[in-house]
Amino acid sequence: MKNIIKKFFLAIGYFIASVPCLIILIIKPIIHLRFAKVDVMNFGRFFDQINLFYGAEQLIKKENKKVKLIIFYGEKKTCNDAIKKICSRTIKVYEFNIFLFWVEKFLRFFEFKSHLYSEMNSFNYGNFYLKLNNSFNEKWGWTYPNYIKFNNNETNSGHEILEKFKLSKKDKWICIHNRDEKFKKQMSKELNIDWYDEQFHSHRNFTIKLLKQASEYFASKGYYVFRMGRNQIEKFSTNNKKIIDYAFSENRSPLGDIFLLGNCSAFFGADSGVSTPSITLRRPVGHINYTPFNLNNLTFYETLPCLIKKVRSKKKGTFLSIKKIFQNDLMGQPYSHKILEKGYELVDNTEEEIRDLAVETCEYLDGKLFYNKEEHNNNLIINNIIFKNFKPNLLGKKKITLGKSFLNKNLYLIK
Repeated sequence: MKNIIKKFFLAIGYFIASVPCLIILIIKPIIHLRFAKVDVMNFGRFFDQINLFYGAEQLIKKENKKVKLIIFYGEKKTCNDAIKKICSRTIKVYEFNIFLFWVEKFLRFFEFKSHLYSEMNSFNYGNFYLKLNNSFNEKWGWTYPNYIKFNNNETNSGHEILEKFKLSKKDKWICIHNRDEKFKKQMSKELNIDWYDEQFHSHRNFTIKLLKQASEYFASKGYYVFRMGRNQIEKFSTNNKKIIDYAFSENRSPLGDIFLLGNCSAFFGADSGVSTPSITLRRPVGHINYTPFNLNNLTFYETLPCLIKKVRSKKKGTFLSIKKIFQNDLMGQPYSHKILEKGYELVDNTEEEIRDLAVETCEYLDGKLFYNKEEHNNNLIINNIIFKNFKPNLLGKKKITLGKSFLNKNLYLIK
């Protein structure tokens, strides 16, 4: 019965949208309308789309003046209203409404692709921009310009947020983060989205407890530590006053979510959307428990030394090298259940491995990290494997760097 009712309302919606869509098709020779929907549920994607849509607008204006982008929010609610405020200040974005919703849905259902605009992701746009401009000299962040800026009011509000946590403008901090399933589940519930299944990405999750020793080390070196996130499963237990469980703080705010990430000394955490503001706003980023099947993604922006999860055969108990990951058709695999079906599982980095990387991160930030010839060559071997086996369109221009201690103890990765 539910399916019948659903189909009935879909039919009504498509019928109502057919009239304006017909007009859109008729006026195409005069003005070519293209519709783009902003993903407001995914924190990282929501933030990054500001740059991508703005860059697209500039290119479209140069190439074809008849084309007009109609950009609108995909839902009434958003995962972060501060991102929405900055987004609306940077580019023209229409509020969510039934008319735009059904027009876009109609055009997509009947595959009028010339009237839909699906922006390139950060990886594709990075390579596309480099082809247009030959080079890009920014050390951190994506290989294309950043158009996102905090205005004076937002900067002042950010400093007030720091004061609430007893930090001054001169203090340094590192943002840490562990990915878990709760944020996406909660946002799906709040936005009434029934298609999202977090189990597809559960292999990317890990406990915040693994960051305890690393956080203590950062604090001992004079950094404050902010555990970032929202709707996390676990609280971060610590008696260290320099370590702040921001995700559970009463002072957490939408602006604080992006201000802290955009002004930190470094981001140190999961391969999740939470890292996006740090990447986009050109802060040093180091990943832990990075999914090894997506190693090519690390070639699109420069990183601090990183750690990857280990891939273990459930039957034999042995770990796979980078070459073996390719040979077993696991590279690029995004779904947890597919990994298990093939007989493999991902093993988290240990607390000690993560602490060792924290030491190397501080050495790097102080300009003291040194890779000897053998360590440099080991990283070079991994890069050669990645660049040899991935298709060129799935690769950027940056080199992957794994942590010294981690790679020295796991040389099977390069065999």
